[in-house]
Amino acid sequence: MKSAHFWTILAIINLALGLFLWFLLSTDYSLVGTIPDIISPLFVLELATASLFLAITRNKLSKLLITTLLPSLLGGGLSVLAGILLFIPPFTLGGMFALGEAISEIQIQKSVSPNGKQIAYVYFRNVGAYSSAHGRVLVRVRSSNLPFLERDIFGLSRSDADENPTNYLEWRDDNTIYISEIKKEIPLGTIEIEVPQIFKIPYGIIQIFLSIAEEAEINQKQTIPIKDIPMYKGNVIKGRIVDDESHFENWKGIEGEEEYNIWRRFDIERGDLDKVIGWYKIALNTAPWKLIKVNQYTETYPSGNTVNIYCIQASRNLNGENQLFYWDFEALSNPSWSDGVHIDVGTPQPASTRCEKNTTQ
Repeated sequence: MKSAHFWTILAIINLALGLFLWFLLSTDYSLVGTIPDIISPLFVLELATASLFLAITRNKLSKLLITTLLPSLLGGGLSVLAGILLFIPPFTLGGMFALGEAISEIQIQKSVSPNGKQIAYVYFRNVGAYSSAHGRVLVRVRSSNLPFLERDIFGLSRSDADENPTNYLEWRDDNTIYISEIKKEIPLGTIEIEVPQIFKIPYGIIQIFLSIAEEAEINQKQTIPIKDIPMYKGNVIKGRIVDDESHFENWKGIEGEEEYNIWRRFDIERGDLDKVIGWYKIALNTAPWKLIKVNQYTETYPSGNTVNIYCIQASRNLNGENQLFYWDFEALSNPSWSDGVHIDVGTPQPASTRCEKNTTQ
């Protein structure tokens, strides 16, 4: 009998915790404090997993028990998975920053409602040097009837507030607060249903990857004109092409007109600048190419290194149309054995600022 009571109580506890977790995930309510919010899904998942393992080892697993464990296993498991997704590349730094902000948030104001039944708390999260504003501000309200819960009422991702205590908000009545920074009244209302973060995070990550893939596809199509330019013919030891990349850029001009540029950058590993320039003078003066202009000069960097720079303009006739290309060659004046030649190619504009002063209109 005692054994039956134990499994019944265990099932009820897991079901209650699982449903409570989904309540927190799906509404604007959360546990008081940031740390409990972070660890509660993990606690619920661990208890459900331990209960499942215990039931299997004791041969007490039943459909009813599995049903009572599902809310905890799904809610806790998806929460942990969403948290893990925030720390996998390329989102690792973002996840670390977000966790650091949450752990280090500080309270900058506490204000009691006129009837004394609710307390509004203002929290500040310093975002450091990666935002133009001071940090983020969050406003949460606790009720005397539910002291272990609080409602997430307001948030501002870019705020001029700081760590110093301030009168960031004030109560207009028992159900309305006024935010001074945005000069707006916020009605508290009743409980609000929200899409759980465990769904928002994977969806957002999928959208980011889809956007990256779409951008890559556009870039692939737009850079076709620069894919078949002459490429230096070297050998495995000297003259191998490395770090080859192409990009398409477009922007609004000063008068609002559409402008664009296609550029390609690559290195000729351990290439000899004089030989490279000699090869390109021939290649860029062979049909369908026509050599227009060659300029050569030197620059000294703050590090003391002197570089030789060649700027070549050449046009290519394609289907009866001439397209202008700007070639920028750069190499150290006293290269070591491992140094080579860096090349920037741009059309219809220069790909780098080094050769802009040598362009012809």
